[in-house]
Amino acid sequence: MILRFKEADILHACGRTYAERGRLYQRAGRVLKVEMSADGHSIGGLVQGSAGRRYEQSIDIEPMSGGARIDGRCSCPMEYDCKHVAAVLLEVLIRNTRHGGL
Repeated sequence: MILRFKEADILHACGRTYAERGRLYQRAGRVLKVEMSADGHSIGGLVQGSAGRRYEQSIDIEPMSGGARIDGRCSCPMEYDCKHVAAVLLEVLIRNTRHGGL
């Protein structure tokens, strides 16, 4: 699987604050599930939030010149390009680095 995005795209979509919070969630093992489409254009995720809540993510990735446009939706109150979306995307990058793909 060729990834269609990079860390800079996550930062651009989610902003520095949510990207950093997402990194903390990813490092803490809060990403419970990641599913990537065969073409790499969409990702589904499940992240453990606070107070025992779990949030679902649906992320679309549109490759563009020099990067990708990320459209991340989440079932959390923020709803869009939040720390949970960032956590899932960072988990995908980490897994791809560790295992040569998902």
